[in-house]
Amino acid sequence: MFLSKRDRDSPYATITRYVVAILLMAVGLLALATCGTSGSNPSPTAVATGTVTGKVSIGPLCPVEPCTNPNNPYTGLTVVISDAGAVVRSVDVTDDGSYSANVPAGTYDVDLQPCEWLGCRSSLPERVTVKADQLVTLDISIDTGIR
Repeated sequence: MFLSKRDRDSPYATITRYVVAILLMAVGLLALATCGTSGSNPSPTAVATGTVTGKVSIGPLCPVEPCTNPNNPYTGLTVVISDAGAVVRSVDVTDDGSYSANVPAGTYDVDLQPCEWLGCRSSLPERVTVKADQLVTLDISIDTGIR
C-alpha cells in the first residue's frame, strides 16, 4: 500500500500483516479440507440392503367352512424382523396378508405379533438370510387349531 517507511515498520502494521497472513492460511486450509467431499461419493456408512417379502395365511378361522366371520384376521398384525433379539424392522401386514420390508443384508428372525393362535409358537420365528440387492420371499402359514 502507500505507507511511509515509518508507518510500514510500526508494530501495528507488522501485527496487521501477521493477522492477515494467518487468516489467508486458515481460508486456504479450509478450502483444501472441503475439496473432494462432493455428494457423488458414497457414504462410508452406507449399508447394503435387501428385501423380505411374503404373505401371511391364517386358518381355519371357523370350525365349519365357509366361514361367516366378518373380522379380518390380518388387522393389527405386524411382522417383526430382529437380530439377536434386537428389532431391526417391523412392518404392518396389509388387509390381504402381504408384507414387505427393506433390511440391511444379514440373517434375521422373522416373527408375527401379536400372534395368539395355536400354531404361532410352532411356526415362528422363522430364520431368513437377506443378501444385498436381493428379494427373499418368506410366506408365513399359521394353523389356528380350529377344527
